[in-house]
Amino acid sequence: MRKRKSIVPLNSVDEAFEKYCELMPDITDVRGERVNFDLGSYTHLLDDEDRLRRIGWIRETLGNPEEIRRDFVKDPWFAQISCVFPN
Repeated sequence: MRKRKSIVPLNSVDEAFEKYCELMPDITDVRGERVNFDLGSYTHLLDDEDRLRRIGWIRETLGNPEEIRRDFVKDPWFAQISCVFPN
């Protein structure tokens, strides 16, 4: 199955918190699994403006990933969906 092309604009730093709140308490990823979001997770983004500008990409990345990988750890907590972000 081919990945559908998508374009998700960067959000402003001012919009980051609002966009993040739209993800809480959870969203469903491409595999039908719930991905939880809370304010504690948001705080680690505050140190990096680039991450704050990419909040709008989260929903698209979880629903339409470039690839899906699992870490070598068998615990499902380490399941990872990743996307290659442009520079």
